[in-house]
Amino acid sequence: MTDAAGPNAFEGGREPHLVLVLGDALKILPEIGDRTFGTVLTSPPFQDDDVPTEYYSWMEIVLLQLKRVAEVVVMLNSSRRLVEMCKRFDPSAVLIWDKKVGMGAFRYESIYIWTKERIWGPGRIWSDTLAFAPIIGKMQKCKYENPVPLYHQLLRYFKDFSPVLDPFAGSGTTGLAALQLGMDCLLIEKDPQTHKIARTALQLAKEKP
Repeated sequence: MTDAAGPNAFEGGREPHLVLVLGDALKILPEIGDRTFGTVLTSPPFQDDDVPTEYYSWMEIVLLQLKRVAEVVVMLNSSRRLVEMCKRFDPSAVLIWDKKVGMGAFRYESIYIWTKERIWGPGRIWSDTLAFAPIIGKMQKCKYENPVPLYHQLLRYFKDFSPVLDPFAGSGTTGLAALQLGMDCLLIEKDPQTHKIARTALQLAKEKP
């Protein structure tokens, strides 16, 4: 696993190659060439206060860049935004993450997919619902951390579309799942403390026999 100053440091290899960049995704993404990546798997900020402008205007800019740099874009976002996300951005498919939390306030999360590739059927997605318990309370290394098994399953659907990009990497969940599947991966995280958490998690995973 490598720290880097920009996307040009990303290089493939026989072993899964991970690059973790400390930086702002919206400044780095324009530097990346068209279709450099096979898959984007990411969970961007979903609170209004976490983005610098009106939320859907910001999301439009993000999606334009992600769909340019990758063949498949898979994005997790709040179930409260389901109607607006579908109306404004016309995803190719929407999956549901069932969090298996009984009568909790937010029992599911939406997973949006944008691609011109085949989505359903043999060798691709066979169910519109994925049931994985969330990471809660003291088990979270950082805010809004998602479970690696969920990301592992999502990447398995598009394992032929490598390398992987996560421009809002958080604690490094996408990188951990990519490592398990032998996929090269570039991670971008702008918060220094969260970047440190991701770096530690990825380094520990790389060192495991």
